[in-house]
Amino acid sequence: MRCFRAHLYLPFLAVGLMVFPSMWPNRLLATLFPRMTEPSQASLFAPFAEISTQGPLSLLLDSTFLGQYKWRIIGATVLVALQSLLIVGLLVERNRKRAAARSLAESEERYRNVVETQTELICRYLPDTTLTFVNDAYCRYFSRSRDELIGSKFIELLPIHTRASTQQLIRDLLANAELNTHEHEVIKPGGTIGWHRWTNRVISHGGQAELQGIGRDITERKRVEEALVVSEGFNRGIVESSTDCIKLLDLDGNLVYMSENGRQLLEIDDFEELKGKSWIQLWSGVEKEQAQQAVKLAAEEKAGSFQGFALTFKGTPKWWHTVITPVRGTNGNVERLLAVSRDITKLELAHQAVEESERRFARAFRSNPQPMSITTLIGGRYIDVNESFLNMSGFSRDEVIGHTSRELNIFETPAHRNTVLVDPLLSRGANRYFEMNFRTKTGDFRVLLSSAELIDLGGEKCILVASSDISERKALEEDLRLSEREFSTLVENSPDIICRLDRNLRFIYASPAIEKVVDVSAEQLIGKRPTEFDFDDQASEQFEASCRQAIDTRKTVQRAFEYRSRNFWTRIVPEFSIDGDVESLMMISEDVTDRIRSEQELVQLTIRLFNIQDEERRRIARELHDGTAQNLFAISVNLAKLGQLPTTESLEQRQLVDECQSLCDQSLQEIRTLSYLLHPPLLDQAGLVSALQWYVEGFRKRSGVYVDVMATPIGRLPGDVEMALFRVVQEALTNVRRHARSATASIRLERKNGHVILEIKDQGRGIPLLKRRDDSGSLIETGVGIPGMRQRLLQLGGRLEIVTHDQGTTVSAIVPITNGVNHGSNTSSRRS
Repeated sequence: MRCFRAHLYLPFLAVGLMVFPSMWPNRLLATLFPRMTEPSQASLFAPFAEISTQGPLSLLLDSTFLGQYKWRIIGATVLVALQSLLIVGLLVERNRKRAAARSLAESEERYRNVVETQTELICRYLPDTTLTFVNDAYCRYFSRSRDELIGSKFIELLPIHTRASTQQLIRDLLANAELNTHEHEVIKPGGTIGWHRWTNRVISHGGQAELQGIGRDITERKRVEEALVVSEGFNRGIVESSTDCIKLLDLDGNLVYMSENGRQLLEIDDFEELKGKSWIQLWSGVEKEQAQQAVKLAAEEKAGSFQGFALTFKGTPKWWHTVITPVRGTNGNVERLLAVSRDITKLELAHQAVEESERRFARAFRSNPQPMSITTLIGGRYIDVNESFLNMSGFSRDEVIGHTSRELNIFETPAHRNTVLVDPLLSRGANRYFEMNFRTKTGDFRVLLSSAELIDLGGEKCILVASSDISERKALEEDLRLSEREFSTLVENSPDIICRLDRNLRFIYASPAIEKVVDVSAEQLIGKRPTEFDFDDQASEQFEASCRQAIDTRKTVQRAFEYRSRNFWTRIVPEFSIDGDVESLMMISEDVTDRIRSEQELVQLTIRLFNIQDEERRRIARELHDGTAQNLFAISVNLAKLGQLPTTESLEQRQLVDECQSLCDQSLQEIRTLSYLLHPPLLDQAGLVSALQWYVEGFRKRSGVYVDVMATPIGRLPGDVEMALFRVVQEALTNVRRHARSATASIRLERKNGHVILEIKDQGRGIPLLKRRDDSGSLIETGVGIPGMRQRLLQLGGRLEIVTHDQGTTVSAIVPITNGVNHGSNTSSRRS
């Protein structure tokens, strides 16, 4: 195209040469056509030389010149025209390139102005993140100059944990050469963390791969998103805590989401089975049509609601009030439907019962044991009262109906009615459980606990008041307050340790007496467990175990504890709530150290007493046997000799001698029996089994009670053991004769597992002197026989067990054989 435009100028150039030779001086021609001066080209350019010197017109009129140089002139003219055309083309191309360069410079200037004025961050960088270009916004954001940024690596402006992912992103971008957008954290100048959103693409510059990124600060958006997440969590918490059944439906009414409480209300075990299914199909009949219409209205950006009946998934009948509203998306269009169903079963049942309630109101009002009245709001004129009101007030119906409370002088003062009744009703609409003083017909005041409500009767505002006469309760409360004060005084000054603990075994009260035992004040114990203090670990663990036992068994637990060489007898009493659950524990701990010492001293004294008693019995038995019995025997012998002398005395004297001899023999026998009972010689000579058989034989003759003795071979036992068991048999058989009224009894004696077991059993009516306590189940012993038996066994490390009922009594003595040696073997085993 450029060549074509150059040819257009050819004729004009040729004419110019011919007409204006001065336009082509020799110097110019020599410059443009350097070969013109060469000898080989002189003939070719000769005509032009002449033209340039003589002028074209004079030569053209010269026929000789034309004939001689005709073809040369034509050829030279064509050559000059071609060379002129080339020169013009070069000039035109140079001008075009200059114009293009100016346009490119202007375009680059406009691009630079656009880049520099952008609020987005723009940069170019190499694959190793070295920056090659940044705009002013980039410099302003990072508070650094362009010279500082260019040549540095932008990876250093990112947190360490994001650098690896950013480098991987650059590698992926170079591999795919696609536009890429991502978000990442950056380190702001102050050291805080911000967020950027960058769009990157690959560009080439000088054959080298280069990347360009356009970024935007999205820190605020991220904060808003985080706040939105928190808000969504908060809203979800509200939804989950709502007692309503909250559902999310799509526009067709299919289930997308249901709250946890909603699943419980509908008794749904697995919601995943229902997810995506039609919520409308869960209804039936008219309710199904209403549900479909409500969904349609909500999809049309309106709210739909209805009330209906439906069974739960487990068949429970319920009434529901459902409201469906549209949920809009970010574009403002309806994307979901929010359905909120409230269980109004109770409300519906209550509504159904309203009419029945209204019918019953009159009967309930009349027959209510609580005083009830209906008065006008203005004036306080009585419209109706029940029989309980009349009984409490002492008025008759005619004296009350139609009269005002002021006329009847009911309240303490006329203004008192407004203060306690009218003003609270006007401000709150109802007044619950307030106390008021009511003046009866006799002038006495009764304390009433009342509740009042505003009601509408025939268009007139009235007050319905229901009261309970709590005069006696108030008196009891006053007595209780005084009693509690006395109790508090008693507890605070009691020498016993009194504490209360909750179910978690944390102290909620401790009396001051505890400070004398532990090094902690009563206030420091509150809210703490015993194991949290530096007490005796074993004692603390035993105490907590006893507390848990009291909670589990719901019974009083009694335990003995030892702490710091002091002995404590502790009772842990469970305290019950109104519902019957154990809500706290009362602990009463008595310091029994002195009492235990006294009891131990008493035991030692008793042991000494028993030993002295046995020695004294042995001495008395020996004195009776060796002294009194011998004297009686001598008297009996003398009387026998006197009876053998010649009968010189009278018959009366003979009878007196015989009677004295008989009394002497009887006394001798009784002395010997008493001596044996005080200390049987067989016990020392033959052992326990023989002594028991001898004693049982004499007991049977004296009492008429048949006693069966069953004794296995036990060998000889220590003397104190044999004596204790013999005394137990004596006392037990004495009780059988005195109290049991049993015709038979049995004695079993055996040796088993290192213990001697003695059992005396009868078939009588039991021992009435033994009674059972209700709280602990232990036996209360009266008299001295049974405690004596028990004490004898205790000093030997044994124990006494008594089981008594209407069919008989069993007394068991168990003594361990740990001391002493066996003296021979007694294998006697016979029945008496």
